Amino acid sequence: MDELKQAIVPTYIQSLGLEGSLELWVPAHEEDSINEVVAEEQNFDCDFVLKGELIAFDSGIFTRKSNLFPRCIHWNVFKNQTLVLSEVSLKKESSCIPSFNIRIHFPSQVLKNCITFGFDDEKDEVSLFVITSTRVLYSIQLKPEWFLSSNPTVDEGWCTYYRPPSFLTKSPSYATGVDRSSLFVTFDIGGLVKLNLTSNNNQIREEHYHDSRYMTSIRHYLTLQAFKNDYRPPNSIVSMVYNHRYHYLLTLSLDHTLKIWNSLNGVLLENISFEPPSVQNSNALSYLSIDSFTQSYVSVYCPNSTHGYFSFYKFDLDPDNGTFLKLSPLVTNITPPRLPDDEYLPWTLLKTSLICLDQHNLRFNLFLAWKSNLHAVIQCAEVVPDIDQTAKVTWKSTKKNTFANFDKFSFDIPTTMSFGDVSEIWIDNLLNKKYISPESLQLAFLCYQKVNPYTSKSKMDSLLSTSISELMKEITTMIIGSVPVQPEFGSSSFDYPAYRQALYNEWERFAKLTLYLDSFGSEVLSIEVDSNSKNMYVCYANKIGVLREPVNIEYLDGDLINNMLQLPEMKAPDLVSGYQLLDLACSLLNCLPSAILLEIRFSLQELTKNPASYSVFDTLWIFFDKYIYPNVNPDHLKSLAESFASRDNPIADIKSLINYIRGFPEQSVSFSFTPFFSLALSNTLITVLGDLQTSLEALIFLLSIASSQQDVQLEQKVFGSDELFLELLDIWKKVSFFTATFNLSLEYVDIDYSKIDDQTLQSNLGIVSHLNSPFEILVTFFCRENQLRGQSFSLETSLKYFVSRLLKDSSSTQIISEAFEKLLLLKQHNACSALLSWLGFDSICQYLKAITYLGSKETQKSVYYFKHANLNVNKLEISERPLLKEYVETAHKYSLDSQLSSYYLYVSKLLSTEGAYVDALEFALMADSLKGKDINLASDIRRQLFFTSCASSKFDTAYSALLLIKNKKEKSDALNEFLKQLAYKGKLFRLIDYSMPSLQDEVDSILEKRSFQMIDVRSQPCWYNVLYSWRLKNQNYRDAAAIIYEKVLRLLSSDSFKKDQETEILENYLVVLNALKLLDPEEAWMLVTDVSKITTGIEQTYFPQRLVTLDNVSMEYEAHLQNIAREVTTQICSAAAIDF
Repeated sequence: MDELKQAIVPTYIQSLGLEGSLELWVPAHEEDSINEVVAEEQNFDCDFVLKGELIAFDSGIFTRKSNLFPRCIHWNVFKNQTLVLSEVSLKKESSCIPSFNIRIHFPSQVLKNCITFGFDDEKDEVSLFVITSTRVLYSIQLKPEWFLSSNPTVDEGWCTYYRPPSFLTKSPSYATGVDRSSLFVTFDIGGLVKLNLTSNNNQIREEHYHDSRYMTSIRHYLTLQAFKNDYRPPNSIVSMVYNHRYHYLLTLSLDHTLKIWNSLNGVLLENISFEPPSVQNSNALSYLSIDSFTQSYVSVYCPNSTHGYFSFYKFDLDPDNGTFLKLSPLVTNITPPRLPDDEYLPWTLLKTSLICLDQHNLRFNLFLAWKSNLHAVIQCAEVVPDIDQTAKVTWKSTKKNTFANFDKFSFDIPTTMSFGDVSEIWIDNLLNKKYISPESLQLAFLCYQKVNPYTSKSKMDSLLSTSISELMKEITTMIIGSVPVQPEFGSSSFDYPAYRQALYNEWERFAKLTLYLDSFGSEVLSIEVDSNSKNMYVCYANKIGVLREPVNIEYLDGDLINNMLQLPEMKAPDLVSGYQLLDLACSLLNCLPSAILLEIRFSLQELTKNPASYSVFDTLWIFFDKYIYPNVNPDHLKSLAESFASRDNPIADIKSLINYIRGFPEQSVSFSFTPFFSLALSNTLITVLGDLQTSLEALIFLLSIASSQQDVQLEQKVFGSDELFLELLDIWKKVSFFTATFNLSLEYVDIDYSKIDDQTLQSNLGIVSHLNSPFEILVTFFCRENQLRGQSFSLETSLKYFVSRLLKDSSSTQIISEAFEKLLLLKQHNACSALLSWLGFDSICQYLKAITYLGSKETQKSVYYFKHANLNVNKLEISERPLLKEYVETAHKYSLDSQLSSYYLYVSKLLSTEGAYVDALEFALMADSLKGKDINLASDIRRQLFFTSCASSKFDTAYSALLLIKNKKEKSDALNEFLKQLAYKGKLFRLIDYSMPSLQDEVDSILEKRSFQMIDVRSQPCWYNVLYSWRLKNQNYRDAAAIIYEKVLRLLSSDSFKKDQETEILENYLVVLNALKLLDPEEAWMLVTDVSKITTGIEQTYFPQRLVTLDNVSMEYEAHLQNIAREVTTQICSAAAIDF
């Protein structure tokens, strides 16, 4: 039987990329218990807490065939009282992207199988019906904006509750929605009723079907069998489905009776009885499943002594009026294959699901979910009906144990391994298992600390809002802190090997606890087919799975290679041989310790960065002698070499295998991405890339073994292995780079997306905000790029496309630099810093390194790589790069012979934006030295020189650049900036060092304007004093005296004038007198503002002037001096009188 794989996404706010939850509490019915269960004695067991708080009691998927939102809702019931709803569509059919889930809290326990939805194909709103254990029916109107906004509008009548009369004597067992105001309900003691709800007056109308009236219930209680706890009457319904297309209800009862009802008038259309088996499994029930795509076919499961059988039926309608005629058999007696360990495990059918894949040439997929305790198996039957009610059936199945195996977590500890490496490997092992629920990590963290989750509920709630990366940091700190370093026996030094082993043991203990807790979430609760995308959802207790076909590279898992070799395309002998060689090579990896594999991967990475100075064959020899020969049994090596030599052309066989895997298949399903699709794709792809990375390493090892054997026959067979080795190494580099991005965290930064000139980024902005790692972003972008070019996508084809792209002929340098560019456009500098070792040494990679260091505030490293990145704008790969578009546009404005100068100018501007003004000035000077004869370039360089010089306080250089500016307006603006920077840096005194040819009057005007704009003339810098110094330097004594005199007048007229300012006024008078006395006596005069003629409250167009001579200033000075003398004399006399 072929194997099915799954894409797993934990049902966790951060795992789903959601911003938060909308919390709602339904109004309690007057008889509905607020706390139904009596508080038991508190149980602090981890299992109890996990099951109560984090493991779903019931789960399912609601889908509808429409272009509405929400279209695919995943629901979970936690603590039996909290219903959580999340939108998980794989196919994007509206512009809405969900950002929140909905948590609805009920006052009592929610009944299993009593959650259903009612919908209208024309409206976005959905009705949710929930029945609690106190027999209260809640009708909730779900609004689309509840999934989109953090503060949506919740109408007053969003929830109504009912207590139908039938619920007084009978307990509901199943419910299915009809439309937004009606539903069908069955009861555990038999009976069926249709409930029609009216929201205006909270009234409910019952339509009884199938012996569900009150007197029937009374008769039931009069039978002796009714007093048995597990008794169910033969007519009790065990499965029920509703046909929304034809408005038919199908019910299957315990006595194997199938009934079809017309829901519009309550008429029983057909009654079909199945013959019960002679020996029946007491745990098995009959099941119905209707084709979710056409609504025209139904499957019926009938149990027997083994695993039962299935039959398919078709709705026959009257061609004239479309009324129901009969349910005609299409296929009978489809028997499921054996289940794993079915001699020992009691397998029970949990649910079935049917979908029609092709209406013209009939073809179906029938999905079965089998369950045995926590074990689960999902089977898929592709059914092609034939004549005589027979069919061709092909079965596929998932493995029994789908989730984590602890054996893959452990690794050996060599003596050379550091303590940090031990923790780092354990963290990677835990995080690489993406399907492990974050809640399991959180609870394991609390349990490891011996924290009581009930008494520390606040701490548990705070962990729910903690990111995975932050949580792993706390876990690492906790584990490292719990392991003390002990001294060696009889020595004063510490026993570091013992500490390393103890640290490993603590990590192993924590990992086992996490996996044990997470195993409870692996229970399958339901399955459902999406009628639009035709994908099968698997609902686990804390995860969502999506069934998928395995990609080519995954066929090496277990016995799948044997099935792979049976495919039609595998008839080529070289392809079969290639898979067999790969299978042999993978057996070699099991002989190598994990520490050796880590060392080999590091060596391979170094080899991709620095090509060896010796031949490829010597490199293969070194790998064999250093890593393989000391760690693998010689007999095993000999058998591998003989198997390799037995092939006619093993090198060509391996190349055929690589070409087959890189082949991109035809597309069949076309749709746009949703955040959930990206998450499911990423979580699956990391496993696929891990298998691909392992396979590439195995083939490299196999080549090293074959090339290192001294065998004449092998020497002929390894011809061309050098070229193959380089190809495999290049592919390995690409695969390893993407796997290295998986455990990196995203930085949450503000980005102006309007400035990102990247079509793929622009089309995925809504998805980016919901992703959790650089790996998820890169996977989404690289798959979406192809989709934008007209390709169509499903989950399987997206996986195959991404793998095939990694195996394409393009070099690893190109695809890695493209990935780097995507991350840099999103300002993920920390992630890029961790991935720098994967970049090459060409000009683009050097530039990407410089941008990464610049964003990480490592300016000196950035400058180093900027100097080594000489970008040629004429190269096609540069001109098409969105990250380089601004530079390309800058370079094209100038002449071609000035490209290097324009590059330095562009880098100078980049450094300026990051505040590295000294380095920006250096690049501006380099640009100036190479500017050539381009006038526009020279002008831009001068401006940049001036700006960076001012910002870096290199005022001599700024002054030189200022004088070279030709444009009058630009020069005036630069002069203002120059004076502003001098003042800001506290260097205004240096102004008199610059002569400012042809700018003296403009400088004077600027300084005068700044002086008159001063509010407090005593503040610093005092522009009056600066202007005085400037005019004095230029021998403009009259105006120098005038500006200080203006300052004196402002001091005297100030409301805040104080006596202690008299000395300052006298000093300023002396400055004025000194300046005027430098003039000839007859020229010793000045014009100043006539304050007495200024009218207050009226805007002045000009200020009246008055003439002030040297004598006037002397008289004012003498008068002011005499006033001060009188005041001083008065103060002395007053003091003397007091003493007397």
